[in-house]
Order: sequence, then C-alpha cells, then structure tokens
Amino acid sequence: MRGPLTQRRLVRAGALGGSLVLLGLLPTLLGGPVWLRAAGLVPGFGIVYATPTPTWSVELVAWVLLNLIVLLAVGAGLLTGLQRIMTKGDHLTLPAVVIASMLLAAILAAVHDGHGHAQQEWVPVAEVLAVIGTPAALLIRERRRGRSARRVGDARQGRLDAAAREEWRPGRDERADEDDRARLARWAETLALQPAHEWNNFGAFGDEYLLPAMRYRVWAVFLMLASLRHTHTPAYCGYRDDALRALVLRMTDKPVWRYWLRENRWGMLRDSADPIGGPANVMYSGYLLLMLSAYRQATGDDSFDRPGALRFRWDDRTEFAYSHTDVAERVTANFRRSPLVLWPCEPGLVFPFCNSVALAGLRMYVTCAGTRHAELIAPKFLHRLRTEFTAPDGDICALQASRFGITARSARGITNTAAIAALLSPLDPDFAWRTWQLLVAEELDSGRYARTDRAGSPAPTDADWGGGANRANALGWTMFLARARSAPWYRRLREAARNLENPPAEFRMFDASVHANGILGLGAVTDESAWRNMLLTPSRHTGPRLTEVPWPDITVVTATTDGRSHYAILRCGTGGALRRHRLGFDHLVPHGTYTMDGATAREVTADATGRAVVEVDLRPRHHLRLTRG
Repeated sequence: MRGPLTQRRLVRAGALGGSLVLLGLLPTLLGGPVWLRAAGLVPGFGIVYATPTPTWSVELVAWVLLNLIVLLAVGAGLLTGLQRIMTKGDHLTLPAVVIASMLLAAILAAVHDGHGHAQQEWVPVAEVLAVIGTPAALLIRERRRGRSARRVGDARQGRLDAAAREEWRPGRDERADEDDRARLARWAETLALQPAHEWNNFGAFGDEYLLPAMRYRVWAVFLMLASLRHTHTPAYCGYRDDALRALVLRMTDKPVWRYWLRENRWGMLRDSADPIGGPANVMYSGYLLLMLSAYRQATGDDSFDRPGALRFRWDDRTEFAYSHTDVAERVTANFRRSPLVLWPCEPGLVFPFCNSVALAGLRMYVTCAGTRHAELIAPKFLHRLRTEFTAPDGDICALQASRFGITARSARGITNTAAIAALLSPLDPDFAWRTWQLLVAEELDSGRYARTDRAGSPAPTDADWGGGANRANALGWTMFLARARSAPWYRRLREAARNLENPPAEFRMFDASVHANGILGLGAVTDESAWRNMLLTPSRHTGPRLTEVPWPDITVVTATTDGRSHYAILRCGTGGALRRHRLGFDHLVPHGTYTMDGATAREVTADATGRAVVEVDLRPRHHLRLTRG
C-alpha cells in the first residue's frame, strides 16, 4: 500500500531504528554498568529493567510503585510526542521524552544497584522480541489491509467499467441559485469589509496549527467570493473587489501567520517567522498563492504583483516582503525541490489536499501571468499523487509523515478524495469523473451524504474544519462535483447542507462554521466548468462594467457583458433600501450613447473617459440592461 519512494524511506527509517536499538543493547551484551544498560534500552523498557523484583518488603513496594508511576509518565510522554509529530510537525518533544526516559532509567538503575536490588534481567530479551515482533505483526496487518483494499479497488473498477461516460455540462441557473448567491455574497462581504484587524463573526483565534485555523476560514470565504465574482459577476468590480482585496490582506495580519515561528523552531530547527521563504508551510503559502491567483484572474487587478505588495510585519525590526510573483516562485521551487513533488505543511507532514490547493494556485498563476511555472510540475505531481499517496482501492490518504515513510492509510475515504479531485478536475478530468461515479454509488445512493454527524467518515478533513460535528467539508466538495453533472443530486445535496445541525449564526447561509459556509457556498456558486475556465482560461476584462454600487444597500448577483452591452440583476441588500440609487459604469465608448432598461432614464451618454452614471428605483429583484445604441 506504499509507493516505491515511500517504501524506501520506511525501510531507511526502520534500518536506522534497528541500528539504534542494537547500539543501545551493546552495554548489556558487553556486561557494562547497570545504569548504562538501563539507559540503552528502548524508552520504557529501561525503567522496567531498573524496577526491583517485587517482594513483601515495604521499601521495595514503594520503589516499585515509584517506577510504575515513572513508566506511565514516560508512556504518556511518548504518546504526546508522537501525536505532536503527526499533528503539529513537532520533532523536538519526542526526542526530549526519549532522552528524559533514558536519564530516569539510568538514575533509577543506579539507585537500586546501590541498594543491592536486583534488576529485571528478562527485559532485554523482551525488548528484542518486541522489536522483532511488532514490525512483523504490522507487516502482516499491512498485507491483510492491502489485500482488502485491492478487492475494493477491483470491485470499484468493475463498476466504473460498466458506467456510461457522459459529458458534464453547466446546470441551468435557477431562482434558488440566485437567492443563494445573494445571501452568500452579503455574508462574505460583511465579513470582509469590516475594519482591518477586526475579526467580528470570523470566530476566535484558537489552535492555529490544526484545521480550525483562521487562515483556512479566510481562504474558504475568499475562494467562494472570488468564484462568484469570476463566474457570475465578471462585469462588476465595485465593493466586491474591495472585499476580495481585504481578504487577501487579512492573510498578512500577524495573528494569522505567527504560528509558523514555533513550528519552524520545533520542526525545522530554524529561528525564522517567515511564513513563505522556507521549504515547508504549504498550508499557508499554497493557500495564499491560490488567493492571489484567483484575485488577479477574477478582477484583472495585478497590484499584488508589485514588489513588496505583501508585507508580513513581525515587529519594528523584522518584516518579510513578497509579491504574487515571489510567492509563486517559492511554491514552484518547493515543488521542484521535494523528491515527492508534494511538500510539507507542518514540518515532515505532507497533505495531498494542501498541495492540491498550491498546485491549483500555481496553474492559475500561469494562466493569468503567462508564465511556464507549472508546465513540468503538474504531470509529476499527478504521478506522485497516484503512486505515493493513493491506496489500492483508489482513495487518497490524508497525510504522510514523509521523513519516515509513514502514511496515514486509515485516514482516507471517497469523500476525502472528492475534495482533491474537485480542485484538480481541470488538470485530471478522468480522476474527477471516476470520483463522481464512486460518490454516487457509495455516498449518494446509500443516503450517507444526508447524515449530519461524522459516523463512518475516517478522514479528519471530511469534517467541518471549524470544529462542528458534521461532514460539511465533504458535503461542500460533493456539491461542487454534482452541480455540473446531476441537477437532481445537486438539489438534494444543497438541501442536506441546509439541514446541518449546528447552532445558527448571523448572516450565515448554513448552520455551520465560517470555513464550512465558504466551502458549501463554493459548491453552490460554481461547478467544474466554471472552475476549469478560472484555472485554465485567461480572463478578458473588456466591455461595459458596473463599478459604483452602494453597499450594503444593493447586492449584485449577476453582471455580464458581451463586449458591447451589459446585463445585471440586483437584489436589495441588508439595509432593505427600496429607493432611488445612483450606479456607475466604466469601459464604455467615450461619448457613446447607450439605451437603458431598468433605469429612470431611457438613455445615457458616456463622458470622455468612458464613464457614465445612471439612477434606478430599486426593486427587490431588479433587472438592469445597458445596450449600445
């Protein structure tokens, strides 16, 4: 169940571990002092070795109890160290616990030896049996799991071979879709346009190392709003562009990225807070790259390409300055540097989803900037994804501890795979088609998608990343894949999203976290066709454009142009202001006359700069059309 590169790393790690165990046994084999024998044994075994043989002596019983307490503390420390490696990339805690265990074993052995207490001489033999038996048992379990996964994979392949290959097409826009866009846009823009450094309704800053981190919330809200801007309102800039820019700049707030100093210290042994410049932290730089690329693609604004456009200020003496191009080049360099192509989030931990976000951001940067950064990386990335991170049943594993070749093979499932397939669908359409077919068979037809708890969902990334006890993330990405493939399934999934069982929050469309609303909203406003255009087709920002709209009085849900005319659908905003408003257009023909439908005047003439102002008596659902005379 491992790829060739991962297998070699695992063998290398096993050989190193075996060598250290053998080195630790040398004092025992050579008749060294008791304290050195105890220190050389595997953590935990050394303390057992130093424990006196129990007797009815009150003194010895006390010593045995003390040793047991120390043994339990060491066991808890070892588990904590392993947990911190697998969740936070902390590679200092576990060695510290090991060293402390060795010192405690040596001290206890020396004390007992001084009192004439006999050691547990059977322990070194037990250690050898454990060191040999544990890998053997794991190997047997691995082979059984591999055979089971291959049977599942064969059954899935048979199902896919019998499936009809139908081309997907964008679904027809319905009034319910328009309602969703209006509500989602108002919610996202309310979050984004509050004063800088204020985080009202984003939720509190908490554990910035794991999935509830603020950077993921900001990214999810941004991606939904940018997709809405690119797909449904390409001919509108106004306050929506201001909101997108504000969300990008929120990623530069110190509370969002200051976690990296600690992770860099305990995982990379580097004393730098720079969140972008190192060979890890794709969980920040990859997400930021997709935001920057989507911002330029959606708005046509290349201001973040200017040198130093993004400034990460640590204190009065330390600041890190980057541009969109700088971030793309750092991400490219890390893809090229990594033997796996995929590179770490936390130090030593590689997550395929985060790397898929980074690859999508890099490919979108190529589209809008006209470079060749992703030309060679994308095929290698997809190859490594298949060979090193995909189990025999076809599901992608959630993470890999790349330094040791350890893959979290149990943390996988078709819904975890769906998120990656959705992001990469423009680069690997077959992967997306395969994933959709299996989603229908295993999640949708079975009714599992409608469950609001996490039962039967082994991948942690399926859950609401904001901490909710539901499968909102999986549901959102499944909606994304369903929208262009099956209108009936999309409507059922949307209804399931509205039935999530979390406490409601102001302005949110779904009763789930900020992150979950962003991802569920993404599934509601875009599909594979629109995502493919956004990723692979350069945007053309030409023709009449709606620019000045009062916020929050009016929400723009549709704004399109054919190069000569302009069409918009406006909704009453949060203020409920059904009155006369002034709206502005630009990119018109200088001094050109246009016919208006939905404005107070039947005609409007552009000024010398191609701008014009019109007035509308806003209705709850207002159609506005501008046509070149």
